[in-house]
Amino acid sequence: ALRGEVEAGSSRGYPVEASSTSGADEVELGAEWEEPAPQCFGVDLQQLRAFHEEIREDLAKYVSTHRLHTTDGSHVCIHDPCPFRPIDKQRYDDHRGVPFATMRSLQGDCVEDALVDLVPSMQLVVDRYIKPRTREQSATMAQLLSQGGSERRPHTFIAHTWHEPFPELLETLQMAVSVSEP
Repeated sequence: ALRGEVEAGSSRGYPVEASSTSGADEVELGAEWEEPAPQCFGVDLQQLRAFHEEIREDLAKYVSTHRLHTTDGSHVCIHDPCPFRPIDKQRYDDHRGVPFATMRSLQGDCVEDALVDLVPSMQLVVDRYIKPRTREQSATMAQLLSQGGSERRPHTFIAHTWHEPFPELLETLQMAVSVSEP
């Protein structure tokens, strides 16, 4: 048996023990590995509800102060100044990497026709709340929500559309999935 580490990127370098049995390679996790691999982290409904509760006010305020530009997908601030871009800090904004424009910066008579209500979609939640956190912490959202908790292998796979409102996804999940099911 050979003792070594998995190549970088395949299982984040966890120590493994490799052996060869009748021409096939078997790989077993070593006893001393430090944390579960990302695929071992599931998110339960209770964690999703807590996450939604944490972002609910900010999400509602953001959606109520922006419109979606149908041509380029940017968010358009309908207030001047935008409450998510403080006047005294021009280099700072709280759009969290989401492309945006001000109403004043748009030109043409058809500007209003190109704007639709911004909904609290999965895309918005991922872009505005999940990506900044996971990038900053170098972790998956499931790992962040578990807060160092024990391994939770997922038992249910949830598929959704990017345009689906996040609150509606939660309502659907509450009707379909057990609260303790990861």
